[in-house]
Amino acid sequence: MASESARVDSLLRRMSLDEKISQLCAAWYSINEDGSLCVRSLVGKQIASD
Repeated sequence: MASESARVDSLLRRMSLDEKISQLCAAWYSINEDGSLCVRSLVGKQIASD
């Protein structure tokens, strides 16, 4: 677990702010086939956004 944590820390230090934001958005947002944006909830369901 400690080596995994060190690996994550190393990766985060190498990533630019834009890369970090992109990864965060990719984890929380998805685009439906009709082009609408959905926010993923913590329980795996999707909540439609405005």
